[in-house]
Amino acid sequence: MIAGLSPSLNQGASVLADESPILSSQIAQDLTIKNRRQMQKEFDEFSWLLFVALNWPANAEGKASKELEIGSAPDARRVWQSYPYAEEVFLSDVRNSKNASSPNNRLVAVAPHSYTFLESVVNTPLVDKKGNYIVYEIRLNPEEFEQVNKLWNNYHDEVKNYGKYDFEFKPSSMEVRAAWRLFDSSTRQEEKDRYYITEQKICIPEEYSITSNPFCKKQKLGLVGFHIAYKVNTTIPLADGGTLKKVPQWIWATFEQVDNLKDVDQLNLKSTLFQCESEDSRNCNQTTDVKYPYLWKEEAPYAVTTGEKEQTPTQVKRIAPILSTANTLNPKWQNKLEKSVWKYYQLIGSQWDQNPPCSVFSSENTYCKNRQRYIEKLIREGKGSRLANTTMETYIHEQETDIKNITCVNCHAVAQIPGTNNLNNADDLDDIYADFSYIFKFLTAQYSSYWHDLPSSMAKEISQLQ
Repeated sequence: MIAGLSPSLNQGASVLADESPILSSQIAQDLTIKNRRQMQKEFDEFSWLLFVALNWPANAEGKASKELEIGSAPDARRVWQSYPYAEEVFLSDVRNSKNASSPNNRLVAVAPHSYTFLESVVNTPLVDKKGNYIVYEIRLNPEEFEQVNKLWNNYHDEVKNYGKYDFEFKPSSMEVRAAWRLFDSSTRQEEKDRYYITEQKICIPEEYSITSNPFCKKQKLGLVGFHIAYKVNTTIPLADGGTLKKVPQWIWATFEQVDNLKDVDQLNLKSTLFQCESEDSRNCNQTTDVKYPYLWKEEAPYAVTTGEKEQTPTQVKRIAPILSTANTLNPKWQNKLEKSVWKYYQLIGSQWDQNPPCSVFSSENTYCKNRQRYIEKLIREGKGSRLANTTMETYIHEQETDIKNITCVNCHAVAQIPGTNNLNNADDLDDIYADFSYIFKFLTAQYSSYWHDLPSSMAKEISQLQ
């Protein structure tokens, strides 16, 4: 299935939906779709290949281990956990750094307007049934880090060279977003055994502390959601007999832990985000808004609001269903992963564009669309099947009247790079379109200055955990 293996990126992959899964640590730089009628299945298979490769145990250099398999070394950091954090790209002290990797056990800080416990777009947290916030992180692979960091180092000179629709990420660029639940003393071992677990440092600044005193603590986290955006050279057969040849395009793949919305009856375990104890089933279909201000206690359950009142757990339902092709493929991959915790994860769906716009990185293609007209039409009309991750897009996911617009392609089409005169405003409509990536929101002053100052402002609390 995969040819030309190397330690991190291989030459290409062709995927046939009826093939038996192969567990590989390799990430393909090229994807060739064989059967147009099975295109969704082939992209879903490719999504599983990415999931396995990214969650392969990493060696000391952050590369996929040649000695370990995905089902071994459950405490080892994964390949994607060696990637730098999104906010790190724009910090002044890493501007000229060539080291595009991060330690596994780092500071996870909760900051005003930060992504770490607030969902994107709505800036609202998600509270699990234990009364704890779900926390998030975003990482870039070295290929994307290098391009973004280069632009940041020469921002004024680089940005002025782009027209409104000209910026493109290079092929092999990747962003990973992870959602984690916090385990506390009430979490049984049988439940923990169903998760990939890591230990992180959670630091809460005074703005979000119920006592107004900052604090830090080490915390066990269980992975509940995993979202991949990968720009890959794709060859696709077209309906009219033509072929898109090695056109770089984004592929989105989103995964969840299987217990997010479903009880495990045989173990008497309740789901993480849904619990129906009402005789009136209508009460079980509501998603509850969390009360502002969003504050933290020093002991679990952590999620509280004014007066140390505990936040009401969010009642989550899946409105956008798991795609049928993903439902068909999931048991096959879960069986292949039966000796590891990764069998408890499922693909919700994959999304891509069957006819992407022209690219400066592809000279072979004659079937692509004009980039400006493509983006303008996409924003105006929308495109793609509905798709949402319940751990990361809970509140957008809730809006049933707008369900047709819940797609990765539609949402990311409006992402922009702020112009050189608009660094305090990442939403300025006159700025440059950012090739379907929201990474540049961390470039704005409100993010970069906060993340730069945070370690020194909480030096005492952080040092107590060393």
